[in-house]
Amino acid sequence: MAKNVAAALLVLWVFAEVVSVQGGHRSVIDSTRGRVSSRSRRGVSKRSAPGSQDTCTAEFSSIPGHTMCMIDNSRVTNSGVSSEEREQIVQQHNNARRNVEPPATDLTVLVWNEKLAEVAEKWAKQCQFGHDNEKSVPGLKVRVGQNVAVGQDSWQKAIQGWHDEVKLYTFGTDPDSYLGVDGWMKIAHYTQMVQKSTHLVGCGFAFCKEDYYGKYYVCNYAAQQTDLDYPYTKGERCSVCPKTCHDGLCDCGGLICQNRGTLDMNTCTCKCPGLYKGVDCGELIPEAATCGGKVCENGGQLDVNTCNCNCQSPFTGDVCQNKAATCGGKVCENGGQLDVNTCNCNCQSPFTGDNCQNTLAACPGRVCEYEGQLGADPCSCVCKSEYAQDICQNTTCPQRDGDRCPAYSHKHCTQYASVPKLCPFKCQICRK
Repeated sequence: MAKNVAAALLVLWVFAEVVSVQGGHRSVIDSTRGRVSSRSRRGVSKRSAPGSQDTCTAEFSSIPGHTMCMIDNSRVTNSGVSSEEREQIVQQHNNARRNVEPPATDLTVLVWNEKLAEVAEKWAKQCQFGHDNEKSVPGLKVRVGQNVAVGQDSWQKAIQGWHDEVKLYTFGTDPDSYLGVDGWMKIAHYTQMVQKSTHLVGCGFAFCKEDYYGKYYVCNYAAQQTDLDYPYTKGERCSVCPKTCHDGLCDCGGLICQNRGTLDMNTCTCKCPGLYKGVDCGELIPEAATCGGKVCENGGQLDVNTCNCNCQSPFTGDVCQNKAATCGGKVCENGGQLDVNTCNCNCQSPFTGDNCQNTLAACPGRVCEYEGQLGADPCSCVCKSEYAQDICQNTTCPQRDGDRCPAYSHKHCTQYASVPKLCPFKCQICRK
């Protein structure tokens, strides 16, 4: 069992848990990376049973297994976050964000969200160490992240425990490479706190009598973290948002661009993907109901009679996705997307070829594995760098998977970039 002693902080790693002794006994912190749960839970988790109706409203009861439809643990004697504690929680998070090293160009002011807080408190009232499986907020069309601490004396110490992981963290490097297998577990609380995609936070607390840990602290974040190596962009503080910069952070009032929209931190506006519009990309474009949901990009107009896009110069392509001025005017056909960095076409099935001009029917029965692309002639597979052989079926394989691989499920192969590298046989990259 690995140990790290720093500033009187003893950290013990057990599966996905972080057990620490920091000025008190039985103090534990835990963090999610995606939707991983850390251990089987001890509390009650039935839906729509007596004691859950007050929180299991229609918006939550329609979501299977939602935390808001769980029963509060009978051991809860005290719960809630005061207005003073709420202010302190937000301030402590924002102080961490504005003082990151290396400095960040694109971190925003974190804003309190009451819906996130309600779900976080409901989970705290379960008196369970670990993470809930369904913590989404229906009004926020983004995934929700979570930090958990138990046994700490105060919110200040709980949050400080998460932040102290910075002592182990190296910016811009896969944590597994310098902290060993599952190294991300040792720094994921910190990276969630300083994630550029996170703009909202809401937290809950519960005290559970006759409980091993006693105090449960839970913070939920929107959106959840997506990058542990680069949680933000390194550079001069606020350099991407000179118009909205406030004390080292971009201030857009907690605006979240939903449905995979992109936030312009300098103007506090959302750039919405094709099917959506509105201030926060929360509105579905009416035309999306016609022509199979086809939407023209880059200002193109959809002709609902022909379902063709009338593109504005210099854009071209099936949905005006290509800029003719790049890559020598190369155009991807049949809905293909032009990668302007490589000038290669990313073709949609069943099309292939340099310009996505051919169908797979030209090479009957031939399929390239692991996202390889079928070339036009002589029906050869163009493989990603880590794969090789006739149909991209092989890579450089070890004798066996790593010792930790039995602890992973198959879904982790697509959730975490490190798992396929550590467990190529489990993830079916290598075959015996």
